[in-house]
Amino acid sequence: MKNFYIILLFALFFGTNGFAQIIDDTIDDPGDIAIVAYSNASDGFSFVFLDNCPNGTSIRFIDEEWNGTAFDSENSEGDVVWTNNSGFNIDRGTVVNIQSTGDTTFSASVGVVIEDNSNFRLAQSGDGILAVTGTRAVPGNFLTFFGDTTDSSLTGTSLVNGETANQQASYGSGYYSGSTDCSAISVTDCSARLNTKANWTLSNSYSYPSAVISSINFGILNNTDLLENKKLQVFPSVITNELTVSAASKKYVVKIVSLLGVEVFSRTSDSETIQIDMAALQPGVYFVKVEFEEGSSILKVLKK
Repeated sequence: MKNFYIILLFALFFGTNGFAQIIDDTIDDPGDIAIVAYSNASDGFSFVFLDNCPNGTSIRFIDEEWNGTAFDSENSEGDVVWTNNSGFNIDRGTVVNIQSTGDTTFSASVGVVIEDNSNFRLAQSGDGILAVTGTRAVPGNFLTFFGDTTDSSLTGTSLVNGETANQQASYGSGYYSGSTDCSAISVTDCSARLNTKANWTLSNSYSYPSAVISSINFGILNNTDLLENKKLQVFPSVITNELTVSAASKKYVVKIVSLLGVEVFSRTSDSETIQIDMAALQPGVYFVKVEFEEGSSILKVLKK
């Protein structure tokens, strides 16, 4: 039951559509990566991390149509599995290039990649790539999609076209050629920028991977940096009546959610410091989410 409440909490906080993406140092949510290049000529593609990637993380890229409930076939098109074997966390903003070096061999610019299911071949039209945390049989969480399709590839995936996925007709080969500076915008807006066709250069014969961006600049890399940058303070940690939130900003949103996943308070700040009356709340653990334009941080408090 405890796990259910935790899942519910994250669903309410972060959602899958219309909620801001956050940095939680795991690659397990829609929009945690984005495809930034697709090359039919070299069976190559590139992706960028929009969250920090722990050592040992694996991502499966499936070159097969998704019908809304399952992949169409186990064997007609292939999979490649990328793994972070560096021994270190990979910062968000890092771009990974994956390309074929033979009929069954692939290479990665960062980490390692294997062709786990043969026939991974990127067609010029009517094809796409789905990235998942699991397998074909049990996909787990869908991370992103890129493709030249108008089919059901996003149905039931929690991916949103133009936000955490890039599904367009008449795409073919191409690469993201828009701004690589996301330091002044939210990760949600950056993800939408990467998944917008107008920000891509389309070419059937471009040089892969030399034309691909090398990284995305996020400026603030994680929630720890955000806490320091905004001088965020939430106190006391054990509350009887009043909670204080203080930050080096007059523009932020505070939300309080119970351990059961119920939002009990939401307020947009009008000053650097605000007081929240919690006297009427039942005793227990609450999560305080403070949202800035650059991202958000979550802290836990106890109401006595």
